[in-house]
Amino acid sequence: MSNQIIAGILAFLLWIFPNCSFLKDQFQQRTFSWSVTANQLMNAVKGNDIADLEAMMCQNIKENTDNLPGKIGELLDAIDGEIAGFTWNNFGGFDANHGDGKILRQKGLEIRFTTAKSESYLFIITWEYYNSFQPDEMGIRAISLWNETITPTQIALIIATEGVGFWHD
Repeated sequence: MSNQIIAGILAFLLWIFPNCSFLKDQFQQRTFSWSVTANQLMNAVKGNDIADLEAMMCQNIKENTDNLPGKIGELLDAIDGEIAGFTWNNFGGFDANHGDGKILRQKGLEIRFTTAKSESYLFIITWEYYNSFQPDEMGIRAISLWNETITPTQIALIIATEGVGFWHD
């Protein structure tokens, strides 16, 4: 059965049972697109769009990072040159299910990119893509920027103060 048909059935069932966390979880997993997420993030980076990147951050980062727009600006300023191309891959993950219908899911996202100045970079991101405990916490839980041109070196990090189920350095 195709993913679209299953998503349609889940949407109908959610209409009937709007508070069923199992259905919400299954629907989110079927409709969340890593490709769209990677493209949206890289479009914000290419456009130097601090507000878009800030909107992608989880509530914890928004509340606990001093001068978040400034930190995002520093992250973007660390990239030398215009982005020429990128590839992405998701990895690992963390799930929490306490048996009471409350679920959260996080996954890693790696985005490798090069610039017109032949620099090679890597974003390593922990992305919370489902949270029925605290929906405001969905989004980027951690993001680090690495320069991989010669020796991999972390040059920027923005991370939540809690609730990062796994972290990959």
